[in-house]
Amino acid sequence: MAKTQLKEKLSGDKNEVLYCYLRVSTQKQIEDGSSIDLQRDTGRRVAEKLNMKYVELDEGGRTSKTHHMITGKISLRPVYEELKQGIRDGRIKNIWVYDRTRWNRDMLENLAVKQHYLIPFKIKMYEGENAKLRNFFDENETLTDTIVSAVGEQARDKFRNLSISGKRYVSMAEGKNGAFMGGTINYGYKNVDKKWKRDKDEAEIVKDVFNMYLNGTPLKNIKIHLDTQGIKPRRAKLWAIGTLHKMLMNSTYTGEYIWTDKDSEESFTITVPKIITHSVFNRVQEKLQKNRKHVGNNTRKSFSLLSDFLTCYCGQKITGNIRKTVGRKVYECSSRHNYWKGKLVEECNNRRSMNMDATDNFVIGSIKSIMSNSSTIKDAFKREVMEKKSMDTQQIDFEKELREKKIERLDYQLETSTKAIATNKVNHMLEKTSDDLFNEVEKQLKEQRLLIENERTQNIGEINDLDNRKEWIDWITLHGEKIEQDFDNWEDNISTTAEMLRGMITSIKVHPVEGLNRDKIEKQLGHKLVINFKQAIVNDGIKYNDENDKSKGYTLTTGKKSLDMGEIKILTGGRGKKQIKQTNALNKNYDTAKKKRGS
Repeated sequence: MAKTQLKEKLSGDKNEVLYCYLRVSTQKQIEDGSSIDLQRDTGRRVAEKLNMKYVELDEGGRTSKTHHMITGKISLRPVYEELKQGIRDGRIKNIWVYDRTRWNRDMLENLAVKQHYLIPFKIKMYEGENAKLRNFFDENETLTDTIVSAVGEQARDKFRNLSISGKRYVSMAEGKNGAFMGGTINYGYKNVDKKWKRDKDEAEIVKDVFNMYLNGTPLKNIKIHLDTQGIKPRRAKLWAIGTLHKMLMNSTYTGEYIWTDKDSEESFTITVPKIITHSVFNRVQEKLQKNRKHVGNNTRKSFSLLSDFLTCYCGQKITGNIRKTVGRKVYECSSRHNYWKGKLVEECNNRRSMNMDATDNFVIGSIKSIMSNSSTIKDAFKREVMEKKSMDTQQIDFEKELREKKIERLDYQLETSTKAIATNKVNHMLEKTSDDLFNEVEKQLKEQRLLIENERTQNIGEINDLDNRKEWIDWITLHGEKIEQDFDNWEDNISTTAEMLRGMITSIKVHPVEGLNRDKIEKQLGHKLVINFKQAIVNDGIKYNDENDKSKGYTLTTGKKSLDMGEIKILTGGRGKKQIKQTNALNKNYDTAKKKRGS
């Protein structure tokens, strides 16, 4: 046993020793001192009464968890374990505790210690101010043991639940910065008094990483930059690309950390100091998604126009597959390929591929029609680009900043709301409020919190829309009146055309079209394509303030962002001479376009 714990405090020239085991339940009781002092004074009086030497074993505010002889759980009470070792060594024969709950609250452990320590080693155990000697063979004593242990376990579980509730709800309510819940804190932050605080130097590095990637610097070059500048990660000598990738995907840097309770598996948001704006984070995620689309996909041997945009209704990407030796140029769902690689994928009915050239022409024709007829585009080029591009860009930045500040205010309101929820929860668990009052207050507080969360989500979405608008203005500036011309010559430079498409559309979703074939068998007959634009330009228009006098101005009528382009039929029949000739001609055009791109 530790000398500090078994230091004997003699109460006279006595032969026998009374080992007094002292313990409280909480750190607060330790700091307060009243409970320990009471146990200590009582123990000394009992030792004097029994004419024994007083030896103090102070456990402090340790939990009642111990090393179960049956379950094998690790003890969190080292002095208690030392005491058991002293019993085995034959040095401890007399023990005193203030009451039975100070000794043990666990029924299994209590039974095991009695059967394997107290009875075999003939230990005398005294309790309370009157030094009552326990009789381990008395049935009433055994019943009392069971009741005390059961009540102790219930109380322990109650306070454990209270502690969990505190972690769940009070975590965001401890001031402006959220509580740190343990573990390894993210790079860019530090743990100060169990609160998330921004690490000034690391936070600047995090900003640099995000901005470098957003401006087109590959992760490999960012790693080289950090390593050569002597900027080291916390647990390694050099940076790993995977570490930087995880950093860029971590939403904690926008000011919210998601903490998951291991027992209930519920997740809760903790407000932390913001390092990266939502605008920067959202744009980085889009860039990551774009760069991730074809990683590990060996079917994409050559560049294809729509591979960055086509997605299957099943959730997988649709990628291009070009094999010139057999005249095969198709788009197909990657679910089957991913399934063969052992990935978990949903069942997909898009089993048939799409002819690449027919699909490209079909999509380009639909987009060209929409873009050429869009009143929004014509008005944007006339007003926003030619007259006030710089002013509008500044206004967008101003609007984004307003929303970032609004989100910070909403975060503070969420903290206040959560603190109220926590207080209500704690009061109920301490039985200070009735069930009816608790449920009514909790309902109102959670409704208020939901409204705040929805407003916060809306502001984040508006920031994303403003970023898209800024990109839209840049796109209009670049293409403007040349849209029709650019589309007419799209095959001359497929990569440039793809970049132009990236400025106007977000995705093209492909659904299977099924029906009865000529043999009356249910088969996939084609594909339905739905294109999603970045701006609401589908069927938009102009409404003049005065139809008889158009000089009085007009307003734009908002269109839709999505367009159902209809169905592309699956080509059927054998590859006759005419089809082979057409395929060879398409391949020739493709090779010519590829050479031009290379030049």
